[in-house]
Amino acid sequence: MNNFGWDFSSIWKNAPYLLRGFEGTLILAAVCLVLGTLAGLLLGIALSSNRKVVRLPAQGFIGIFRNTPSMVQLLWIYYALPVLIGMQLTPFIAAVIAFSLYSASYIAGIFKGGIASISKGQYEAARSLALSRWQTLRLVVLPQAVRKMIPPFANQAMEIIKLTTIASLIAYSELVLNTKNVADQEFRPIEAYTTLAIFFSLILIPLAYLTLYLERRFSK
Repeated sequence: MNNFGWDFSSIWKNAPYLLRGFEGTLILAAVCLVLGTLAGLLLGIALSSNRKVVRLPAQGFIGIFRNTPSMVQLLWIYYALPVLIGMQLTPFIAAVIAFSLYSASYIAGIFKGGIASISKGQYEAARSLALSRWQTLRLVVLPQAVRKMIPPFANQAMEIIKLTTIASLIAYSELVLNTKNVADQEFRPIEAYTTLAIFFSLILIPLAYLTLYLERRFSK
């Protein structure tokens, strides 16, 4: 008979350490979301271009990052890239590069879809005002496309938060790594990993409901 009894005293004792890991997760996710969005915007614009010299490199980049595991990308950037550039990257920088580029490959599709959703009449109206392509994108297309991009963008933010969990592979001090350390040191894996699940639920469940709300609101 299993006589296991729940005991979260070790979790409370290590709460500051776990909270530092939680902070590390949020910081990494926020930085990757910002950089991934900026890179995704440029890629989305490139994908929407009529020029092959602009569109094809973007398609190649997206094909590589969408069709290789994010874990492989992270390990390559952390272990292999320093050999090529002659400089060791910190776990945080390596994770930021890997996750930002991976996220950008998907965010680019969001921007491309948003740009494609704008009617041709809007472009014609912009040309009649003698606006350049960049002015048309900045002043006419993107402001209208943003409303349609918000729901999938919120969903992508959730994916980035989930993505940060594999940063523990390169010893970046985030929530998963710190939780594993507590579980190993205190010999309380059930309580430790239950706490880990609670932490992520507190972030992701509200975001999931927010995404559903945004989808319903902007689909009207």
